[in-house]
Amino acid sequence: MIGRRPYHAAIPVLLLLTVTGCAAERSVATTVKPQASAARQDVRDRGPDCLSGETTSPRTTSPGPGAAPAPPGPAPPNASRIVADVLKRSVWAPGTLPVPPLPSNPDRSVSSVTLSVVSSRAEAPEYENLMLPGSTVEAFSCSVVPPELTGKRIEAVATLAGDTRATRWWVSEIRVLP
Repeated sequence: MIGRRPYHAAIPVLLLLTVTGCAAERSVATTVKPQASAARQDVRDRGPDCLSGETTSPRTTSPGPGAAPAPPGPAPPNASRIVADVLKRSVWAPGTLPVPPLPSNPDRSVSSVTLSVVSSRAEAPEYENLMLPGSTVEAFSCSVVPPELTGKRIEAVATLAGDTRATRWWVSEIRVLP
């Protein structure tokens, strides 16, 4: 019994250290959150928001029993840093962008590239990496994509936008690799 007494006395100290450690972890997470929202805003600025109504905002919660059906769930916050081969480049004239019910391009031309994805990773820890290596996708851009990209290997940021009805890939920060 006498040998156990020091351990019993140490328990309150260990509990205090554990609680202090948890508080320290929480304060670190709090300081990271403003950077995450700044990164999320950066993806919105360069991605699908060039056409009104198409975003990568977080999912909404579903209603309870007996309530009206939930609106379509948006794509989760995502951004993938990809390496891909450009197979084809297209330009969509104003008003011709496909895939209703997503917003169209009534007043501007939009470029697209068909990509064969070689590798991908999440652009930031708070984003999901939804671009699968080995996939072939058409990704859109409100910026002009030069025709010289066809046949080149690029690095870029790809973002999936839309909701449970339809989605569209958007590409930005395109850089030709040697």
